[in-house]
Amino acid sequence: MHQPTNRAVLLVREAPSAASLMRLHRLLKIGLSEIASRIDRNDPLLDVELFGNDHIEVSQQVRAVLAEFDGADVAVHLCLENESPSPHNEWTVEVLLNILQASHELRE
Repeated sequence: MHQPTNRAVLLVREAPSAASLMRLHRLLKIGLSEIASRIDRNDPLLDVELFGNDHIEVSQQVRAVLAEFDGADVAVHLCLENESPSPHNEWTVEVLLNILQASHELRE
């Protein structure tokens, strides 16, 4: 039986500081111009599958990216399969962090 893929998609509403851009560059391993382009085009800065075999690494990456922003600067979408970010799947940063924490506790 196929389990639906749950994804966390992060859209950035405002450009971060230059220092944050550099940390994001190192964290995401993408160029500064690509990060800036994604923000300008309102494309996802991060689109990752949750609860896969690499859940721990993904969770750490999501937390690190969110740490670079004030919660108001990032739109968090929890998407199923190939669903696109939309108002009906937008959640708060706190909800995503709670989901990640609960999943971590269940795996222990």
